[in-house]
Amino acid sequence: MTELADAIRDAIQGRSGKEALVAGAHAMRTYVLEHPGRYAAGNAAVVTGPDDPLAPAVGRVLASWTAMLHGYRLDPDQEIHALRMLRSILHGFSALEAIGSFQLNTDVDDSFTWMLGFIDQGLKAKWPDLVPSR
Repeated sequence: MTELADAIRDAIQGRSGKEALVAGAHAMRTYVLEHPGRYAAGNAAVVTGPDDPLAPAVGRVLASWTAMLHGYRLDPDQEIHALRMLRSILHGFSALEAIGSFQLNTDVDDSFTWMLGFIDQGLKAKWPDLVPSR
């Protein structure tokens, strides 16, 4: 997780908006494809407490994505939802690619680019509060 955090941080540093999204997403995808076992192990591990060294590493990954999201000027109440969406989409795409699941006769890089454009447009849309009141 520390390696992934460094890769994402280094990729998005000095960038904002779509440029940061694309750079960070490519860094994550590259890391997953180059280190699928490490990535899977890091995601399977459960933080056991505040002294667990995994906790700050996971926190750094999330902090990098949160910093990237700030460029979209989301309502603070929606930021956690955007963070979860982004992580889920990027994780899913990269993990599926790493195990060879994309077998249709369409360029995977084109699909990744399309997906990032879709995410960018969604983040720019300034959606109204989609979470019902409790």
